[in-house]
Amino acid sequence: MLKSIKNKIAKKILSNKYLAPKTSQVDFNNFYSNAIDFTVIMPTDDTDFHNSMIVVTELTKKDILLTVIVPEHKYSLLQNKSKLRSITFTSEDQNYFNLPSQKLLDEVGSKSFDILIDLNKTENLFCSALAKVIDAEYKVGFSKANSDRYYNFQIESSEINSEISYRNLLNSLKMF
Repeated sequence: MLKSIKNKIAKKILSNKYLAPKTSQVDFNNFYSNAIDFTVIMPTDDTDFHNSMIVVTELTKKDILLTVIVPEHKYSLLQNKSKLRSITFTSEDQNYFNLPSQKLLDEVGSKSFDILIDLNKTENLFCSALAKVIDAEYKVGFSKANSDRYYNFQIESSEINSEISYRNLLNSLKMF
């Protein structure tokens, strides 16, 4: 019950503090192929984390700057670390309502990227708050509750197999 109340309060905080309506229109012509600076928010779910590595592997093959936002305890699971920059976080970077601490928000909010990709398939308020404060013209994520508020490019996810979802994400991005 306490977890449910905290989650409702976190949603309200997120809605009031971070979710100002977007007013500008975005042109998606060649947005993926022309982008140079990417950031990826890795999923918190263990199975999704493992399956999402195909996205990171594919991005490291491109001649781009890649920043990965990942829990510190999963950093060692990343491959091709020499080709990416990382921002790690711990439980200390979460406030009482499981939202990012001001320190972490300041760190990610001070950077600018061409594309942000949130690889969480299910609603995760912590990662959604990060996605909202990161400065990126194109924000890519999976369709989920309130995803219109966070992302301007959304992909439907497969309920059965997350690996299919990540392959579909890559194939959708390659069309641009």
